[in-house]
Amino acid sequence: MGKLNTVNDLPNFGNQAHMEACEGCATGKSTVAPIPKGPRQRASQKLEEIHSDVCGPFPTPTTQGFRYFVTFIDGHTDMCWIYILKKKSEVFEKFKKFKKEVEKESGMKIKKLICDNGGEYLDQRMKTFLEEEGIKCKATAPYSPFQNGIAERRNRTLLEAVRSMLSHSGMEKSFWAEALLTANFTFQRIGKQVLKGLSSIEAWTGQKPSVKNLRSFGCEAYVHIPKEKRRKLDDKARKLIFIGYDNEGDCYRFVDDKKNLIRSRSAKFIENVNLSLENMNIQDSSDDENIDQEKINVSNKEAQKSETSDSATVQRKRSRSESPSDDIRRTRAKPGTPSTHSRTIEKSEKLRQLEPKNYKEDSESEDSEHGDSDSDYMQDINHSGKSGKIFIAKSKTSDPDTLEYWETRLLKDEVEDWDKSIQVEINGLRKNGTYEMVKLPEGKRAVQSKLVFRRKRNQFNQPVKFKCRMVGKGFTQKYGTDYTNTYSPVMGGTTLRLLLIVALKKNLKIAQVDFEAAYLNSKLEEEIYLQQPREINIEPEFPAEEGWVMHLKKGLYGLKQSARAWYLTLKTSLESYGFKRLNSDWSVWTRWENNSLQIVAVYVDDLLIFAKTDAEILQIKRELKKEFIITETSGGIGFFIGIFIENLNGNYYLSQQALVEKMLGNVEDLNLQPTRTPMENNIKLSKDDCPKNDAERKLVAELPYRKLLGSLLYLANNTRPDLSFAVGFLARYASNYGLKHWEYLLRVVENIARG
Repeated sequence: MGKLNTVNDLPNFGNQAHMEACEGCATGKSTVAPIPKGPRQRASQKLEEIHSDVCGPFPTPTTQGFRYFVTFIDGHTDMCWIYILKKKSEVFEKFKKFKKEVEKESGMKIKKLICDNGGEYLDQRMKTFLEEEGIKCKATAPYSPFQNGIAERRNRTLLEAVRSMLSHSGMEKSFWAEALLTANFTFQRIGKQVLKGLSSIEAWTGQKPSVKNLRSFGCEAYVHIPKEKRRKLDDKARKLIFIGYDNEGDCYRFVDDKKNLIRSRSAKFIENVNLSLENMNIQDSSDDENIDQEKINVSNKEAQKSETSDSATVQRKRSRSESPSDDIRRTRAKPGTPSTHSRTIEKSEKLRQLEPKNYKEDSESEDSEHGDSDSDYMQDINHSGKSGKIFIAKSKTSDPDTLEYWETRLLKDEVEDWDKSIQVEINGLRKNGTYEMVKLPEGKRAVQSKLVFRRKRNQFNQPVKFKCRMVGKGFTQKYGTDYTNTYSPVMGGTTLRLLLIVALKKNLKIAQVDFEAAYLNSKLEEEIYLQQPREINIEPEFPAEEGWVMHLKKGLYGLKQSARAWYLTLKTSLESYGFKRLNSDWSVWTRWENNSLQIVAVYVDDLLIFAKTDAEILQIKRELKKEFIITETSGGIGFFIGIFIENLNGNYYLSQQALVEKMLGNVEDLNLQPTRTPMENNIKLSKDDCPKNDAERKLVAELPYRKLLGSLLYLANNTRPDLSFAVGFLARYASNYGLKHWEYLLRVVENIARG
């Protein structure tokens, strides 16, 4: 103003060229420092600088539950490595794996890691590791992503490619990880101006990459079936969807309509056709699988190894009765089916059906689905002379040893036992630090809970323990929010019998232990809030009516992921003591101590120990007691997974008398007549024996056919192989059974009653 003479009476400040900044200007006029301009000085050699960034969480997890990925980029060659993550805390382990691989491959050492201020990079484990390895960590300033621009820009480029690939191919968003790895595979082979026309592969390896194997993501492919896996007139190829590469492009990855991952190097690609799974026209038959490519149960693979760039993002859902070698043969589409030679963007209906459903907050009673049966049909049945076997059974469907809270109040002789079990359960939850009481945060949902009561019986079917559990209602959990992976291996009857044979041959002693409150020893990966059970106030000073819920810190029975969390906790403990898991059965661990074989076999919270001497068994028990509370069974092995095991004169005898008595007790009013065989000769069942209308379906729906069938299957698979054919035959009709099937099922029970 003075220079321009725009005002009068302005004080004379003399020659003061600079005035001190006042606090008001400093706080009110602060601006962001300008971003430096000009080219960045690149690293002069491999591994001099590694740029890294984590991207996620993705709103749609992969079918394995992966929600993040991390990139590691070499500042000299622009080579990029990608690892798929379930949670950010995995970055440390992935960096160690990455460092070991690239340093061994290049013969050089990582000198500097450039990353942001994320907790996954700055936690104590990472800091200690970097200091020990002499790696300098350069973290960006807060809210300054441009300081890690190489990694930030690469993630943006990759995500843009992923969106385009998923949109063009019509694949579900849960396949984002496969698209990501495929995009990175392609980008590594593109020449770059900053590398003077070289690709990242050539800059890293010194060799020009081949692009002859590049294919269009999501295109139709006919995968060759080896001659060893097909018959003379079988098809020689199978129609699948291409989703990526393995082994640096020497092998392709495909997915079928069941989301099975299949690897093969021999395939013919139809790249102008993007094949949705609903149009694959693949049918099941009962023959063996006729394709030899590696077929991976990805959920099992994840439990075995949380893999990174080669992680499969498709998952096969098997029932427990299936072994890993159980395969399904696919046959050619029937003539006249619609042509698939036109690109489709629509989301596959089959894939939609395979997605986990979001369950309602409250389950509806199954009874509401069954109304009164048609009167004419009822009259026909009553005149059949066998109505007693049908209608009496309706009242026998519940398990008398599993009770609700109100039922325990009616049992005067047992009320004291049940009250004691409730207090034991609450004390156990508090002692383990299973939860803390909090107000439900805004935007969060709480899983429902309840108290479950159960009598435990011995081999003579006598009650020996009254147990209470506070459980989460897993059906109220939401996939992707409250849980992701749930798979947990358990030991089957075949493994148990095999181990008993090994014990006899090797002269091993056997001990049995039980983990107390096993699930409460495991930590949950997800943030879960639990409503207090309606039956009682767990914490009276924190009433549920005022919005207090339980923030779970540990696993809890009833939650979908608790079995898996407990298994991984026990796995970590056993492996820390030198046990190695069998590849053939993940519920069995072995180790050698002084040339002596030791075996540990687990079924959820029950454990068997096989060792040469009592001292070795005692040592294993001491190791387990360091981390868990265990209850020891006196006299070696006894009642295990519902089977009573007795050692007589050097031989093991197995029986399921308790299960048999329980089944017979459920049908004791049916006046069953013992029979010599479980099935008649030349039995014939057809569709005509199945329900023909809604009235018939409503009636048979009230029969405990599946429940009784399940008990018989367990009996046949373990101690009564003579029942296998009859039970297996009737199991074919488990989804559409009629009155005749029920009569034949009762005949099997009549054979058991004969003894």
